[in-house]
Amino acid sequence: IYLVQGLFYSMHQLPNLDEGAYLFKGYQFVNGNYLPFQPYGFWTNKMYLAFMVWGWIQDLFSPGLIAPRLFTILFGILSVLGTWIVTRRLGGRWIAALAVLALALNPTLIGIYSLANSQVLVICMLTWIMVLTLGANRPGWQIILGAMLSAVLVFVRENMVFLVPLLVAYIFWQYGKKTGFLALGAAVLTLVIGHIIYWPEITSLWSRSLSPLRTLFN
Repeated sequence: IYLVQGLFYSMHQLPNLDEGAYLFKGYQFVNGNYLPFQPYGFWTNKMYLAFMVWGWIQDLFSPGLIAPRLFTILFGILSVLGTWIVTRRLGGRWIAALAVLALALNPTLIGIYSLANSQVLVICMLTWIMVLTLGANRPGWQIILGAMLSAVLVFVRENMVFLVPLLVAYIFWQYGKKTGFLALGAAVLTLVIGHIIYWPEITSLWSRSLSPLRTLFN
C-alpha cells in the first residue's frame, strides 16, 4: 500500500521551491562548482548532507528529478521496515502491524516523503537509530553505530542535535557506563569530524540557528 502510493505521488507531484533547491544545490556541491557555506556562494540554509545526498544520487545516476524521487520511495520503504522491526521488538506483532498500517494509510505523510527533501532523510535515519539502539540486549556494535548515526543526522537537519544527548542518556540508563561512554565518544567524534570538514564556515549556520536563544536570554 505504501509503495503504490509512493510511486503515484513521486511521479505526479509537481516540484516545489525547497525540493528544487535541494536538488540543484546538492548537484553543484557534489560536482565542486560550489562549496557548502561558501562566502558569496549558495545560501546553505540547512546542513550540508540535506543537499549532498541528493547531489550524490544525481551524480551517480542522472541529473534531474526522476532518480531522487525513486530514492525517496526507497527511503520511505526503509522507514516502514524499520518501524516494523522496532515496534515488533517492543510491542509485539499486532502493535507493529498497526504502526505500519498507520504509515501506509497516511497519504499526507507519504506525499511529503515522496519529495526529495530533508524530511524523508530524517525519518529514515531516525527510524534506524531506534532499530539499532532501542530495546534490551542490543549488540554493542549496534549501539555504537546508532550513536554515530544520530550524530550524522545532525548534518542533515541541525535541529536534530538535541537527539544526541537524549540518545546517549538513554544508552547510559539502559546499558550502563561502559557502553554509554563508548556511545558518547563515538557521537562526539562524529560531530567533530563532520564540523571540521567545513570549519569555520559551518559556524554561520549555527549562528543563525541559535540567534533566537540569544534573543530569549537577552
